[in-house]
Amino acid sequence: MDTENKPSLDKIEESFLSIIEEFKESYSGLFIKGATDPEVIKEGDLEKIGKSLKRMSEFLNMRLQDLEFQGEEDKIKKIESRLEKATIAIYEMGNEIESMKTKEPRDYHWYVVGALAVSLIGLFDYIEMYTD
Repeated sequence: MDTENKPSLDKIEESFLSIIEEFKESYSGLFIKGATDPEVIKEGDLEKIGKSLKRMSEFLNMRLQDLEFQGEEDKIKKIESRLEKATIAIYEMGNEIESMKTKEPRDYHWYVVGALAVSLIGLFDYIEMYTD
């Protein structure tokens, strides 16, 4: 790795750690440990990351099935459809990544994936609280 990028990678890592600090101890964090575990990301094992994305997809889909959306029916159906398609896409990406044989140690885009995972689950937590 070239040393010019080291400071920015350290900042990315620090930011990511602050995002997941509370999340990693929650029940949700257990389902997607690989996508939010800085050690897995540093290691760059695509099989672990792929499996983690598949678990995240299954978890999000389970949460989606538990939600009861309220509002205009056509809009609700479109929102549900987009969310379902997104969870399927995450699963398929996980499948593809899991089968890759290379490693991508300390690759910053896995931090982006982890941050998005935490954000999505946070949104589901909020939606669930709002609809209860």
